[in-house]
Amino acid sequence: MTDVATTVCGLIGHALGVDDVAVDEDFFELGGTSLLGTALLALIERQFGQRLRLADLYEAPTARGLAQRLIQPRPASGSVAVLPRPPETGDVLPVFVVHQLSSDLMRQIACRRPVVGLSYGMATDPADVRWPLPVGIEALATHYLAELRRVRPVGPYHLVGYSLGGVIAWEMARQLGESGDDVGLLCLIDTAPPGSRRALGRTATMRRVVSMPPHILVQRAFRRIVRKLSRLSVVQRARWRRSDQVARLQLIDHRMDAYRMQPVPGRLLLVEATEALPWSDVLTEQPLSLPQAYEAAGLAPNGVVAIHLPGDHGSIVSSPLADQIAAAIEETIVR
Repeated sequence: MTDVATTVCGLIGHALGVDDVAVDEDFFELGGTSLLGTALLALIERQFGQRLRLADLYEAPTARGLAQRLIQPRPASGSVAVLPRPPETGDVLPVFVVHQLSSDLMRQIACRRPVVGLSYGMATDPADVRWPLPVGIEALATHYLAELRRVRPVGPYHLVGYSLGGVIAWEMARQLGESGDDVGLLCLIDTAPPGSRRALGRTATMRRVVSMPPHILVQRAFRRIVRKLSRLSVVQRARWRRSDQVARLQLIDHRMDAYRMQPVPGRLLLVEATEALPWSDVLTEQPLSLPQAYEAAGLAPNGVVAIHLPGDHGSIVSSPLADQIAAAIEETIVR
């Protein structure tokens, strides 16, 4: 194993552009991201002829851990990453982070209790996932619930979702309540109800299009064409095979416009970024705060716990704000 781990150290250093990586240094603490992780896994496959999943990198983010996976492969699951259990946590309930995974946030939560990531983008090969891909929020929620129950057959379940993942976590909570399962905490991180504060009028839509850089418009047009062709699984499988995790998730047809939230069981924690992205002023003339949006939609009859953090939609799930979110999650669970 020593030779394998030493080689993996070199590959990690090559992927991150750093020297002298130790076998127990954490890939993410060295500056790694899911995108760089995809590049690292490609290097490992080229070197060893074995394909690891992105989930393996989340679960074992050191050269020693990855070398162990290469020597003793684990059964693959296309949508699950289980982070190592924190020391001395006993039999505390895990937190399930849904769909869009932030390594910083998951690692901060994992300092306090077990964490399970549920993301369709975890697979490294089309053979690891179900084809055709699930269509719509309800179908994605059903898929993730099946994975959740494999990890833990009974509740209560603590769910955390960021951005679109919050909408999917909401639908998971609804389906859990419908089946009589117990929902503990439902935490939504900068997730607006579909059709609320991001509803666009014709004028606002034109302002948004005009303000977009040309390459973004081309990317979105191409993505829409690919989605139209998604029934041709050969096209989508090819895109999936050569894409990183984020791009793979974008291949899934979420059909947000067709989904409407309904009240759900469990305690609701809303985390809102107080700083807008530079282009967000074209989305709506007078944006509502998250608590206002949920109350206006009748989705918070019992009120919510809300925290507001000085970051934007992208930075809110990165350090150091991720630690504040993890602390709020733990405090709400144990309260």
